[in-house]
Amino acid sequence: MSATVDPNQRFVQLEGTSLSLFVTSIAGGILSLLAVGGRTLVRLKARTFGWDDGLMLAGLVIYLVDVVLACIGALSGLGTRNANLNATMMVESIKYLMLWMLLYVQALCLVKTSICLTILRIAATMPKLRIACFALLGLTLATFCTTFIGILLLCRPVAANWDQSIIKEGRGECSPISAMLGLSYTSTASTIATDLACAVLPAFILWQTQMKLSTKIMVAIVLSFGSFASVSTMIRTPYIDYYNHPLDDLAFHIGNIPLWSNVETAIGLICGSLPALRQYFVHRESRKATSRDERTDLSHGLHPGSMGLVTIGGSGGEMKSKDRKGLKSKFDIEDAEQGDWTRLDEDTNSDKESTVPIRGIRRDITFDVETSTMPDQRPAPGRR
Repeated sequence: MSATVDPNQRFVQLEGTSLSLFVTSIAGGILSLLAVGGRTLVRLKARTFGWDDGLMLAGLVIYLVDVVLACIGALSGLGTRNANLNATMMVESIKYLMLWMLLYVQALCLVKTSICLTILRIAATMPKLRIACFALLGLTLATFCTTFIGILLLCRPVAANWDQSIIKEGRGECSPISAMLGLSYTSTASTIATDLACAVLPAFILWQTQMKLSTKIMVAIVLSFGSFASVSTMIRTPYIDYYNHPLDDLAFHIGNIPLWSNVETAIGLICGSLPALRQYFVHRESRKATSRDERTDLSHGLHPGSMGLVTIGGSGGEMKSKDRKGLKSKFDIEDAEQGDWTRLDEDTNSDKESTVPIRGIRRDITFDVETSTMPDQRPAPGRR
């Protein structure tokens, strides 16, 4: 702590790690809000809002509170060296870090649980994949319970985590620093494993689906983007050891933990919402294309070629040879393509009460059918 820092100062000037923490947290919050908000609106509009959507939305709400805590923590001293902090800033920065940590594990648990439920819904006919998903869900919940309870039990009362005066005055006690390190490394290892699993399990579903190569490549890119969540966790891992050196610019170094953890959670929220948003836009484009085709048909009359229909003797239409082979009538196609054809409109519809317009062409054809009888049956009329 520097003697030149005003003892009444409450916030620091953002620079370096503290500035990165502040800006990254806000950017992650905005992008996550747009992604999960869009997913929620799509699900509600389609009336398919399920448990996985609710959990993802709850994870977003907690994450946004976490973003606020990270930003206040950055202003209070997280990411800033001790020389630029006073005693109050040191206490406040650690306090906001601990509060952030309690909410972080909750948000991450909700996001991963939502992803697991989504996989279970998709993999309804894949028993092995469902077993793996249940194992992932169990590991996620176990990690959350262990980390959350462990943080609460590190110091009694919890305020002793950041207010050392409670310990000095004998009004509380804390576990040794080895307990903090063990909890942090165990939680980090489990987080990396679950992050990778959340990205790998959907890849098995993708491998067994039948879709265009371009679609598979796009989905693979989304999944690879999701794997960056585990990369963010790996980047923050070395900074855990600074808990073992509390006097060596502790607030400066551990400011990287909420920085990369917020990136991790934001990636989970965004990647977990992209499939629903992609499906919405694909369906929207499909509806637009269908609407354009219908308007074209109405403005230009019946166009069998564009609708995938085949008519014999249609105006301006030519039947392909493979379509000719599909005809099984007794009369030749050449005969059918000649003669007078009458277009069917709403005015010629025999069912005048029908509300469905009939469009097309019609030709009246008269032909003879010859029949024969078995010896033990009565003779049938020779002509019908």
